[in-house]
Amino acid sequence: MRISLAICTHNEGYYIRQLLTHLTTFIATDRSKVEWEIVVLDDFSTDSETIKILEEFKPKIHLHSHALSGNYAEHKNELISRCTGDWILNLDADEMVTNDLLGFIPLFIDTNPQLEVVGLPRINTVEGLTLKHVREYGWVITKLEEYRK
Repeated sequence: MRISLAICTHNEGYYIRQLLTHLTTFIATDRSKVEWEIVVLDDFSTDSETIKILEEFKPKIHLHSHALSGNYAEHKNELISRCTGDWILNLDADEMVTNDLLGFIPLFIDTNPQLEVVGLPRINTVEGLTLKHVREYGWVITKLEEYRK
């Protein structure tokens, strides 16, 4: 089984370093029979830190460039077209996945062969979040303690 970890970036040095460090460390220590690939589609970042980080990780990732040009769907489709996996986990540069989730994905796929698409709930942490934002975007707030029950 081959799983592509697909990531779009644009001037996200701080976040992309964290995510790529986490993913490459997981892949290096993963003992499953999964072939992992990390595919990054950069929207021509102008931030020198982002460019430097992407270049640092180049031996461990497949790095491509494509202009977003205001068409998010086309941009995501371009990213997907660059992936060679049987399955694709689509991530944003500022998202983080746990090792438990990464390790669980192949097991879930193997035990649910009838599925073609799987949606994963997210836990968003946003600094400066106000109730106005929550109401405006229809978000649901749950205390972490309640979520873990």
